Amino acid sequence: MNWRFWVFLDIDGVLATNKTYSQWQKHREDWKLIDQALLRNFGALLDYIPNYEFCLSSSWRMNELCRKELFKAFRAQKVPRWRHTTTMERQFCRNGEIQEFCLENVQAADRLIILDDLPMDLPEGCEELVPFHIQSDSHTGFNKSLLKRAKAIVDREMAHKNSGLADDWTDFNNR
Repeated sequence: MNWRFWVFLDIDGVLATNKTYSQWQKHREDWKLIDQALLRNFGALLDYIPNYEFCLSSSWRMNELCRKELFKAFRAQKVPRWRHTTTMERQFCRNGEIQEFCLENVQAADRLIILDDLPMDLPEGCEELVPFHIQSDSHTGFNKSLLKRAKAIVDREMAHKNSGLADDWTDFNNR
């Protein structure tokens, strides 16, 4: 396989919900911000994808305590750690950071899955990313329903790629 999925993960509203934050504020010492069931759903998505790269696109990448919390949670659930992060070098909004990352790292044939609780307000020229955005709700996070939707994207893109119809993003726009 000469192409891969890039999975972009935000944390707040995806793996850390309003419920986990309120519980954490009450019991800071013994409560985890990362919802373990939601993290297991994310791990199941990674297990489902045959060839992927994982990019942390959350502001959690900027805070040492948050990164430690993530390392611990990912290790406990045996979820592979991210190998890439978006940058804040140009002070973009998250959508712009993902776009910048894609321009520098993603090949034309690659596909994306963007997990975020914010709507995608994409810069001009990146409209093709919208179908790959799985928007969670900050109350429920990356639940089983969204896992199912993400798997459907993987299935659709695998079937399309295996049909030999699309070799790059330019073909994507013609579907």
